[in-house]
Amino acid sequence: MSLAHNRTVNIRVAYSSDLPEVFRIENACYQHPWPEILFRGHIGEDGFMVGEIDSAICGYIVIGIKIPTLLQRLEKRTRALAGQPVNLEEQVGHLMNVAVDPAFRGRGIAKALIKQGV
Repeated sequence: MSLAHNRTVNIRVAYSSDLPEVFRIENACYQHPWPEILFRGHIGEDGFMVGEIDSAICGYIVIGIKIPTLLQRLEKRTRALAGQPVNLEEQVGHLMNVAVDPAFRGRGIAKALIKQGV
């Protein structure tokens, strides 16, 4: 995605090697930052992504997806069998964390991360 300052942000899934830079940004952006262990728990998930400009991590996003419980899935299937309209594939997501390095703000990076996340 093209951004201001003639740079392109590349958004990709986060790797464990990204954590030091993600944690640096987290601490720069929040008075009460997430502990590093919370980020580690999201490594490997599609919803944990970083944005890069010229190979420098400029921001990140953590999106959570709520998986319906067994009881909720059974209830939906029962309603579907009864002929009621139901979206059996429905997933509910929520934005858990997003931050952009202060040096990269004002370029639409958070918007790009959120757009990619949803």
